[in-house]
Amino acid sequence: MFDEGGDLFVFHAKTRSYMIPRLSEALKGREIVASEVSTLIYIHDNPGCSPKDICYSIAVDKSIISNRVKSLIDRGIVEDHSKNKRTYKLYLTKKGITEHDYARNALKDINDSLTVNMTERQKETFIKLMKKITEVAELGYKY
Repeated sequence: MFDEGGDLFVFHAKTRSYMIPRLSEALKGREIVASEVSTLIYIHDNPGCSPKDICYSIAVDKSIISNRVKSLIDRGIVEDHSKNKRTYKLYLTKKGITEHDYARNALKDINDSLTVNMTERQKETFIKLMKKITEVAELGYKY
C-alpha cells in the first residue's frame, strides 16, 4: 500500500512536529506542559488508572510516566486514591480537570488547523482510518 515504507512513521513525526510547538505555545503560563497532556487525557478518560496503564496506552517508558505522575501529584493536578503505596488509582483534581479541558480545546484548535482544507466527508473518512490504524497498532503493542 505504501510506496517505500515508513510513510506512517514519517506522517507521525511530521504531525508531532506541527502540533507540539503549537501546543507548547498554547500552554504558556499554564500549570502543565505539552509532554504531560497525553497523561492527563488518559487519566481523564480512564479514572482510577495506574501508571502502568498509561505506559501501555501511550507507549512511553515506565520511568518517564512515574516521574510525570509524581510531578503532577506534587503540583495538585492528579491525586492517588489507592489505599497503599504499591498501587495507584489516579484521578484528576479540580485543577487537573481545568488544565485537561484547556489542553483538549487547544488540541482541537490545532487539529482543526491541520484539517482546514478537508471536506466534511474527508474528515469523517480520516477519523475512521485513524481509529482503524489505532486498533491494529494496539493489538501489537507490548510494553
